[in-house]
Amino acid sequence: MDQSLNEQIAWACRILAMGGHGDFTLGNVSARDGVRVLMKRNHIGLEEVEPEDVLTIDLDARKITGEGRVHLEAVLHTEVYKVRPDVGSVIHTHPPYTTALAATGVGAENGW
Repeated sequence: MDQSLNEQIAWACRILAMGGHGDFTLGNVSARDGVRVLMKRNHIGLEEVEPEDVLTIDLDARKITGEGRVHLEAVLHTEVYKVRPDVGSVIHTHPPYTTALAATGVGAENGW
């Protein structure tokens, strides 16, 4: 069965949430759709995303269609799409262990 790209993004968000990547309303999934980008809207958790929660934005992170606001992090996604035409999807989450390790500053002296 074929799924719409909106459905695939909603499933990806929910799967990430089940894997512990939910961070209140932070974290997002996007997918390239030609010259446009489909992306989870702001102010909703990964575990709550339905296909109708997916916005269409342009490569300057401006909303074209959909209900709700565009994530501030949309520019992270659109900049990847601009410089990497081979990339079809971008995922940005805050994994708990990675976030905790980053907060310690360990590795910062080595640039990682």
